[in-house]
Amino acid sequence: MNKITDTAATGQRPHAARTTLAVLKALRRDKRISRKDLPGLTGLSAGTITAVTSDLVARGLIVEQRAAGTGKGRPRTYLEIDAAGPVVVGARLSERGELQTAFVDLTGRELFTARTPIPVFPTLAQFAQRICDELDRAIVTSTIVPRTIAHVGLAVPALVDDRTGVVHQMLTVASDPVPLADMLAERLNLPVTVENNANCLVRGEHWFGCAQEHDDFTLFRVGYVLSSARYAGGMPRTGAHGFTPEIGHAKTAYGSEAKPCFCGALGCVSAYCSIAGLVMHPEEWHASRLPPLEVVDERFARLLDDAEQGHPEALDALKTAGEHLGRIVADHVNAADPGSIIILVPDERYRKLTMATFQDNLDALALPAFLRNTRVSFATTSKDWQWKGMAALALEKAYLGPARKPEPV
Repeated sequence: MNKITDTAATGQRPHAARTTLAVLKALRRDKRISRKDLPGLTGLSAGTITAVTSDLVARGLIVEQRAAGTGKGRPRTYLEIDAAGPVVVGARLSERGELQTAFVDLTGRELFTARTPIPVFPTLAQFAQRICDELDRAIVTSTIVPRTIAHVGLAVPALVDDRTGVVHQMLTVASDPVPLADMLAERLNLPVTVENNANCLVRGEHWFGCAQEHDDFTLFRVGYVLSSARYAGGMPRTGAHGFTPEIGHAKTAYGSEAKPCFCGALGCVSAYCSIAGLVMHPEEWHASRLPPLEVVDERFARLLDDAEQGHPEALDALKTAGEHLGRIVADHVNAADPGSIIILVPDERYRKLTMATFQDNLDALALPAFLRNTRVSFATTSKDWQWKGMAALALEKAYLGPARKPEPV
């Protein structure tokens, strides 16, 4: 059975977590509201609002501010997220091998950032140890007092059990699973969450970006690979083992003519519609032969330029990309009834050049009843999505309670 959240990882049961986050999201949207406003904004009862807000005040996550008196009667009391409260640390290991770290307050305001190259190591354990070293160094360099840090969230491009923080697989490093969250918690003596980059991105869009108004939606991202993550009932949804589904490795082509994918299989949708799938040659999928990402970016920009100028080969490649993207989105609509689907693309030209075949395949393959009730939209991936996603991961975990923190010695 799929789990929306994990009690051990958040400190709250799913229903309690949803009510807590519903209150905090209302406060983020409206900035300064009273307890009396919250039932109408969240659909929660007055009793539940009182219990949740009292807990959040006691934990130093929100504050009560009394309005200046303007006449008779008791001045109104407003609730606000406490910008002077705890700090959270969000970190992300990028596809370019760079550890990007952001320290933010509870409102999401950036306080300090750091970027550090992480070289490739022969084993995942060595890789994990270097991440521990660099995060420790970033905390020291930031001059932020460690006891004010409420939570550390780390996102990595890997197959991760987000309940336990165990990294099971990373493309460029062959190794046994590594308990990265435990390693970091022991090293930093702080609560730590580790999860997949896609799940981090979907949190960022839900808290800060284009999905703030959606509690039920799926986010597809066309990047170097095709990735996706999902929210249901206002909470991220992962699989039975804590994994974020790898939609990019679902098959949209079969047989010996299907394109090879870096995972070793044939016909993966990423091989047809992702950046790398469009511009990399099959022999380059091997980790030892991967071209620099700058080269991949240059090829992709040239492909879009050529398509805009009417070059048949480029137009055909993007037509095929739209076809396969439409197939996988239709399959998801039929299988998940997601409510809304947001597709993030790296360049607006990608959307324009793939839209016709995307829409044709979506219309042909999705069941009409599902499609009529699913809102499908496109957006361009924002340049600052990394820190938004990192901050959202750490903020959400801080709001919901401690996770993966070692016992005091």
